[in-house]
Amino acid sequence: MTLTVVDDSQNAADVTVDLDLQNLQDGTGGNVSLTTPDDHEVTIVNDEVSTFTIDDVVVNEAAGTATFTVSLDIALDIAVIVDVSYADVSASGLRIDYDSASDQATFSAGSTTSQPVTVAITNDLLVEGNESFTASLSTATALGGRNVDLSDTGTGTMGSCRSGGRISPCGADGLGAASRGASPSSLDRVC
Repeated sequence: MTLTVVDDSQNAADVTVDLDLQNLQDGTGGNVSLTTPDDHEVTIVNDEVSTFTIDDVVVNEAAGTATFTVSLDIALDIAVIVDVSYADVSASGLRIDYDSASDQATFSAGSTTSQPVTVAITNDLLVEGNESFTASLSTATALGGRNVDLSDTGTGTMGSCRSGGRISPCGADGLGAASRGASPSSLDRVC
C-alpha cells in the first residue's frame, strides 16, 4: 500500500494519520482475513518555515510618523498576530523622539499580504544628527508546532533638516544635509 503525501506549500502543523486495514480482498475478489487487526500510524511532518521580516525606514522628523512593513514569505494555515516592539539605539522612546509602545501586525490564515505598522515620531525642533531605533518581531500566537522565523529586525532612522539654526533642504532620502554629514548649502533657509 502506498500513501502519497502532497506538498501544499503552506505552513501547517504535523498531521498524524491512523490507517486501519479491513475488508481486504485478494486480487481475484476473494476476501482475506486478518488474524489480528492491522493498524498503522503515519505522521506527516511539516517541513515549511514561514519567515517574517520587517523593513528599514528612513524619514524626516517633520513627517510625524514612520511606517514599517512586516512581510511573510510562506502562508500559515492559521491566523498569526506578530508583535512589533521598539528599542532605543540613539533615539529616545517614551514619546521623546518616538512612541515606543508596541504594535501588532495580523496575518490572516492563508495570507502573505504585507502589513504596515506605524510609529509616531516627534519633531523636536532641535539641531541634531540622525537618530535611530530598532523594531523587533515576536508572537504570542499558539503555533502548534508550525515552524516560524521571527529573528529579523528593522531600523527606524529619523533625520532633521536643521543645521546650526538653519533648515537644510531635504534630500530624496528625507534627510537634511547636516543629517547626511554634508555641509549646509547657500539654499538653506533661516529658521
